[in-house]
Amino acid sequence: MAMPAGASLVPWARTLLCGLALAGAGAGVGIGWPHLLTRVLTLAPRGEEGMASAAITTVQLYGMAIGAAVAGLVANAAGLIAPGGTAGAQSAAAWLFASFALAPALAALAARRISHVAPGPSRREPQA
Repeated sequence: MAMPAGASLVPWARTLLCGLALAGAGAGVGIGWPHLLTRVLTLAPRGEEGMASAAITTVQLYGMAIGAAVAGLVANAAGLIAPGGTAGAQSAAAWLFASFALAPALAALAARRISHVAPGPSRREPQA
């Protein structure tokens, strides 16, 4: 199996690249999360804001649990245990990256489709 592209870099450069990638992911979540929360709480029916707020945390925890379970399944199926060792870890890392890169791509497609749906009768502007 071929080594990943960054394998020829010195250790400090690999660490720097990993740190930059993690900082970028954290910045993306930090920029997007407040807007998502605002949107959910704004759309909650009057009097159900507390339930919507609790649902946000519940969905977040559920998503993390499902993500951890899927990561374990993908890593084990990709060879983390058998063949194991360095080859198994490299295979599992590549499969995990590929499988979890697919989720944001699908979410972006879904968001694009949802944003292009014609507004319903309750969202239309009044006719003059």
